[in-house]
Amino acid sequence: MGFVMVSLADLPELIPFLRVEDFVLYPNLKMTVNISDPAVQGMMETVCNTEPHLVGFLQYEETDDHLYDIGCAAQIEEIREHETGHLADVKGFSRFRVLEMVSGFQPFARARVKWDEFEIDLKATEPVKDFDKRQFIERSLRHFERGNGVTDLREYGQSGEEFLINYVALCCQFSSAEKQALLESKTLFERHAALLALMDMQERAPIQSTRFQ
Repeated sequence: MGFVMVSLADLPELIPFLRVEDFVLYPNLKMTVNISDPAVQGMMETVCNTEPHLVGFLQYEETDDHLYDIGCAAQIEEIREHETGHLADVKGFSRFRVLEMVSGFQPFARARVKWDEFEIDLKATEPVKDFDKRQFIERSLRHFERGNGVTDLREYGQSGEEFLINYVALCCQFSSAEKQALLESKTLFERHAALLALMDMQERAPIQSTRFQ
């Protein structure tokens, strides 16, 4: 399925959402989500068959059970059966800010949201100035070789800079607060700079030994 939304006036005030841990989806990033929970499967199927096919992802804060109030909505493109349950192909659409949670008769959570703060997500992404793709891939691979996420990016060498930056941000093993900071970076340029800074900070940190009792 293909979807085009370029006007704030087209966007719904209420959206269903999923509560997630240590996971952030970024605008325009495509990925496949494994659905094993029947309740989540039902919600995703409902969303897939209802315009505008949007579901929000909200991450838990680290210190308590509260949710961050900024998340990213995804458009569900396809749901298919799999041996572990169902797989949903989703594409990050736009970030949003939660105004309030909404109760009702629906069997899934919904929130009243506003989009205007992230209108930039509805426009063509500005390129990152002086972005060196080869250097970025090599830098990310060095980070991953330390056990900080996926281990190979070479197959994505032909991908654009937006995909590479967001994919690396998705895969790095950062804290939920750090992932949230990357999500809330206003532009791709700012996310790229923050991502490099976080990788540097993590690599400079001393390795913690594990104690077994």
